[in-house]
Amino acid sequence: MKKTTLLTLFVLSIILTNAQTEFAPIGAEWCYNFDDTCLLNHVVSEKDTTVEGSACRVIRHRVYLYNSIFESETYIIKQEQGKVYYYYQDQFHLLFDFDAKVNDTIVTTFMYKRYNFYTGHPPTDTILSVRYLVEEITINAHNLKVFKTKGIDEIEYGNDYYKPYSPPYIYKYTEKIGYSVVFMPMFHNGGYPDKWFDYWLRCYSDADISFVSNKWGATSLPCGYPVMDINTLNNENIKIYPNPTTGELRIENGELRIKSVEIFDVYGRNLLLHTANLTPHTVFDISHLPAGIYFVKIQNKDNSIQTFKIVRS
Repeated sequence: MKKTTLLTLFVLSIILTNAQTEFAPIGAEWCYNFDDTCLLNHVVSEKDTTVEGSACRVIRHRVYLYNSIFESETYIIKQEQGKVYYYYQDQFHLLFDFDAKVNDTIVTTFMYKRYNFYTGHPPTDTILSVRYLVEEITINAHNLKVFKTKGIDEIEYGNDYYKPYSPPYIYKYTEKIGYSVVFMPMFHNGGYPDKWFDYWLRCYSDADISFVSNKWGATSLPCGYPVMDINTLNNENIKIYPNPTTGELRIENGELRIKSVEIFDVYGRNLLLHTANLTPHTVFDISHLPAGIYFVKIQNKDNSIQTFKIVRS
């Protein structure tokens, strides 16, 4: 009897040791902020599916512009033991390795959008592979592993006029939750990686755990709350015109309260940052930008922020 009990405990210990934490169980939900604008990134694990004979999950990523869906993206992921893959361009790419040990090297493949700034054509979808060294593994308050990794090299990019910036040297990801800044990292050759913007995880929840970041918890706001309203028309202090514009954009502010002006595209890419020589009647030339929707973020001298939507026709 004693031997049987010991054997049972031994078997259970093996099972528990090798048990894998499920990533993106159905119903799992992530909410991310997007800079200081009103954009909210909402990610939900929706359902099971099968791709190339593998059991997978369908992940829906919606970007909300105030209370309306502005963009929607669907990801397919699968988990094999501690490794999580996403399906892109007809193959699976490694996203996370929760089985990695300290000093292991991980090759992660990110989505990469190659822009052609000469033609203004839509970006070409491709991939960017990066090798990371696992520097540290810790356990958080939810008894989940937190991985700290350091980028050690990346692929060559050819002779693009605009080459992608190197990925951030440090990446952290957590079992079940993933990255704390964005669900699916994406890079491009016209500006900083999305990771470098002020994306940050507000909340994560599934049937087992509920996580709220310290930064978002301090606001006492619900996870799905829009950060601020967006001004599609002129307000009493600032006028932006013409809108739509073919290239010339004028910003009028009679009291000269503006501290900085930034322009973002719909992917969150920072295309312009202007802090010097701002006058009551500042003129910007955005004729080099492809036709589409952009966001003008204005920070006033009292540090308040206003966001305007403009159309480059």
